[in-house]
Amino acid sequence: MINQRTYTYLLCLPLSGALFLSKPAQADDYVSCLAEKLQGITHDAAVKAITEACQAQYANNTAPKPAGTPAKAVVIDGRYRDNGNGTITDSKTNLTWMRCSLGQQWTGTTCAGVAMEMNWNDALKTAMTFSYAGHSDWRVPTVDELDTLVQCSEGRSPSVRPNGEFVADTRGVCLGDNYQRPTINIRAFPNTPGDYYWSSSPYALNSSNAWHVGFYFGDVFRLPKSSYLFNVRLVRAGQ
Repeated sequence: MINQRTYTYLLCLPLSGALFLSKPAQADDYVSCLAEKLQGITHDAAVKAITEACQAQYANNTAPKPAGTPAKAVVIDGRYRDNGNGTITDSKTNLTWMRCSLGQQWTGTTCAGVAMEMNWNDALKTAMTFSYAGHSDWRVPTVDELDTLVQCSEGRSPSVRPNGEFVADTRGVCLGDNYQRPTINIRAFPNTPGDYYWSSSPYALNSSNAWHVGFYFGDVFRLPKSSYLFNVRLVRAGQ
């Protein structure tokens, strides 16, 4: 069951872009919207559509516009376009990602500070009114979207999907013993913790669980929403 307590966070947005925020009361309405509409949903595209619909209904879409002109775009490893404002756009999926995890600060060259850990409900609430780089339509990625960021330098076993059969020994772990950790493009996403990240996708067979992706083993798994504290990286539609 969704926890209906309202959580309050301190707002701290220095010019260099620390990723903290304050939470209005409508965050609880947003999570309630998701709780109602995501019951029994298994298809990842449907999860994404429902998340965006609830966000549009309850989010505060008055994000401040960034001052100045972003730096000229640089493409990282032929795939990730650096937008010059702490975000990158993946040419493979046309999704725009925050380069830093929530709680970290983009310095212009790297992600400084310690990534925040939170439960699934708080992750959704945080994304609902989050404004960064002139946009307020940030959201927690679906499991399929988050999984596209996994990079296994020595190959990878098949990964599971929430609308597919769960097979414990083929849940997407990286192959070999000496693969790069964290299992992500570290030039595009510097200083990423080699840990678990929440997706917005609930587990269809047990509504108290949700899917997450690990960036130490490259695995995909599901655990209770309220019992575990994981990192969060937000995403939005590309330009």
